[in-house]
Amino acid sequence: MEDNLYAPPKSGVADVPKRTSHASIPSLFGYSIILPLIWMSLGLLMSVVLPGKRLGTGGLVLVVLTAVILVSWLFVRKRHRQFTGRELWILVGCCSLWAGLCELSAIVYAVETHIINASQSGSIKFAVLFSLAVDSLYIWLGFRFSGHRFINWYIAKYPPES
Repeated sequence: MEDNLYAPPKSGVADVPKRTSHASIPSLFGYSIILPLIWMSLGLLMSVVLPGKRLGTGGLVLVVLTAVILVSWLFVRKRHRQFTGRELWILVGCCSLWAGLCELSAIVYAVETHIINASQSGSIKFAVLFSLAVDSLYIWLGFRFSGHRFINWYIAKYPPES
């Protein structure tokens, strides 16, 4: 007879079966730090290897997919399950925050070095909001599809030990 997970304990804490815990917000935030690390590393590599060239949307997709696969791998190794809906949205939010900060720092740099005219504040605001929306969409799509498929592959290849 299986124990009811939602029933009150019979004679103490030792009788309560162990439940799968959700990842805490700080640990999910820690996973999300991978995104700016990859972003900055790729930017530094490109500035050394191909100075003056920009990766554009392809670079964003490369950064996001690399970060999503790495975060998913670290998560599934520890938890051996898919993200819950709550965890997925927290990760998307944290990664979007990092992406927004990276984009904003690039725009501030461009304004300070006079690549962008500072008098065009309306255009700059639109660029920041638009890039944040695009980044967030790519991050959500990455976790929703690529991360999900990677975790399914990992669980099938390395089944949990009972």
